Amino acid sequence: MLENSLQKTESGLRRAQFAWAMYDFANTIFSMNIVTFFFSPWIIITLGVEDIWFSLAYSASMIVVAFTMPGLGRKADQTAGKIRGLRSYTLMCVLFTVLLSLVAILHLSLTVTAALALLCFACANYYYEGGITYYNALLSDVSNPGNVGKISGIGVGLGYIGAIAGLWLVAPFVDGSLSSSMFGREYAFLPTAIFFLIFALPAFFWIKEREHTLPASAAEESYFKRMSLTLKETRDYPGVLRFLISDFLVEDAIATTIVFMAVYAEAVVGFAEADKRILFLSSTAFAFAGSFLFGWLADRIRAKNALIIALIGWVSVLKIGVAVSDKSTLYVVGGLVGIFLGAVWTTSRPLLNSLVPAEKLGQFYGLYSLSGRSAATVGPLIWGLIALIGKHDMPLGRAALSALSSFGINITENLTATIHYRLALASLLVAMLAGLVGFIKVPNRRRYTKE
Repeated sequence: MLENSLQKTESGLRRAQFAWAMYDFANTIFSMNIVTFFFSPWIIITLGVEDIWFSLAYSASMIVVAFTMPGLGRKADQTAGKIRGLRSYTLMCVLFTVLLSLVAILHLSLTVTAALALLCFACANYYYEGGITYYNALLSDVSNPGNVGKISGIGVGLGYIGAIAGLWLVAPFVDGSLSSSMFGREYAFLPTAIFFLIFALPAFFWIKEREHTLPASAAEESYFKRMSLTLKETRDYPGVLRFLISDFLVEDAIATTIVFMAVYAEAVVGFAEADKRILFLSSTAFAFAGSFLFGWLADRIRAKNALIIALIGWVSVLKIGVAVSDKSTLYVVGGLVGIFLGAVWTTSRPLLNSLVPAEKLGQFYGLYSLSGRSAATVGPLIWGLIALIGKHDMPLGRAALSALSSFGINITENLTATIHYRLALASLLVAMLAGLVGFIKVPNRRRYTKE
């Protein structure tokens, strides 16, 4: 009887682990298709809306995520509401993506279409990002200290597969294979919402939260009180604040690299569209491999040690990227970026798990979201500013070219024309290096222990 009960428990845990990892597969379909590939070209190129309006909509949604999720994460911990939060935020993301699809195909006036589409996009992105906070916090409910790195790595790896699968699944709707009269970027929105929901369903029903001892007054606390308490409690757990600051710097560099990788490849090295597709696919494949490799390493040499290795790799890759001038080198850089991208996302979650008790993970994953999402808002703005003031005919650009010449570096026509982009990438190198130094001083533990 006991053996049968244990088998059911183990079977249920394996099913929950599969469901948790599949959610990463599901939500990456949304991020790839809506955030990265189809919505921005549709709103900017197809409709002719200025880039700044897309940037403002995206940044606004990220700012709201940054300031709401820590408090909501704390409430989820105290009311055992992580799975409920995951369900509700996912469903709201799907709803706004469906509404975005309707707005796109109703043929309203350009102004109305653009305004409503940007509003729907901002709301969908907010709920997508918010759902990730609950998803991350559920990692402790489907793993233990011995396999947390492995489970995290499987999730990240399936996420990269989801990125490729998402593009493949909606391709017939975009290229006209299904209909000669209804095709284009906007026809990717509805199937994306449907596929996101379908692949998220296992997480809705198979993940069960573990019991925690929770204060009875939790539900009565205001949001601002929850936010204040969450920030104050970082002092109770050594290394958490340093982790969050370091993560901000690292995520600043990573998020900006993701956003501008294609632009850099074309402007600096001269990649054509076919070259960029190869670069993206190879980077994604290497990211998939890197997530598994570093998940395995995290379980064996501890998450912090594996993360430090990944960050050293990032610093090296960005340094090469600043100086790159040929396609073959950039292909190598792209593959290494993929490996270390998967590595950072795989190892950072287990490291945070080792710094705080399980019953506090929701609120601290909220702060983790605050760190990462704030970086995703700030980083691209800094890149844009440096790219603007770092051109060869601007003081910063002239100073950089003069400094390089003084070191005996040949100032070619390409280097002169692309110095602003190289300076922008160099700023990411500085941020990544600072994040590496910060993480070195974070406690190195396999699991949380009260000090």
